[in-house]
Amino acid sequence: MRLIIIAIVSGWVLVALALAVRVRACDLEARLSAAYFVLWPVAAVSLLLQAPVPGVIALPATLGFLPWFLSGPHLWTRLRRGAPAAPGAFIGIAFRVWGWGILLSMLLGLFF
Repeated sequence: MRLIIIAIVSGWVLVALALAVRVRACDLEARLSAAYFVLWPVAAVSLLLQAPVPGVIALPATLGFLPWFLSGPHLWTRLRRGAPAAPGAFIGIAFRVWGWGILLSMLLGLFF
């Protein structure tokens, strides 16, 4: 089991390094998308390893999987096809959607 975990982490590090080299010459939005793609799983795992976490923090962090899942295809189109960044968006998602999503997930975390 340890070898499997080591292989997964090693693969993740290789992907992160390749992504860092690839987006080095790109604009800020592509670099932020790559950072979210790499760092969200690290943050989620570290949150899971902590003592009991309040729902206000745990639910938004858990629901962060949805934009993380979309960040891969978004980066692919940005790097492969040279698609321009949408103004007022992060990972192709408008800032208004981010704001409402975070607010509603925090309210759900308070409720549960």
